[in-house]
Amino acid sequence: MAHRHDRFRVFKNDQFDFETRITLGSAYYGAADVGEVLSTAARVEDGDYESWCREWTATGERVRGIAEEAAQAGHHVSAREAYLRSANYLFEATGSLDGTKDPDRLVPTWRAHRDCWEEFCSRWIRRSRRWRSPMRTPSSRASCSSPTAAARRGPR
Repeated sequence: MAHRHDRFRVFKNDQFDFETRITLGSAYYGAADVGEVLSTAARVEDGDYESWCREWTATGERVRGIAEEAAQAGHHVSAREAYLRSANYLFEATGSLDGTKDPDRLVPTWRAHRDCWEEFCSRWIRRSRRWRSPMRTPSSRASCSSPTAAARRGPR
C-alpha cells in the first residue's frame, strides 16, 4: 500500500528524497530557495552519493559567491541571506560524503559550511532589545489608569 508521502517524490533513494524534502522545507525560514533546491536535485543522479556531494557543494559554493559579492557591495541583508542558504547547501553535501570514494572531504566541506554559518551569524541584526516599561503594573504600589498617563508622568 502506497503512503501519502509517496505521491510526491523527488528521488527513489529514500535518503536523498528525505534530505531534499527537509531542504525544501527550510525555504520557509530563508535557509533555502525552492528554485535552487530543485535545480540542484535535478542534477543529482538518484542514489549516486558522488553526484549528491558534487552538486550540493557546487550549489553551496555558487551561493557563497553571491553572498561574498553582496557583502563587498554593502548589501548586508542579501549577503546574510545568501550565507545562510550556502551554509545549508554545504551541510547537505556533508550528509552523504561517507558513501563516496573520498570521505575525507568531510572536514573541508564542514569547514566551508561553518564559515558560511559564521558569516551569517555575524550579519544577524538583533531585532529586539530588552525594554523596560516606565509604566508600573497594577500589582505594584503605584498603578496608573492608562499607558498615556504613565507616559506623561514619566519613569519612576
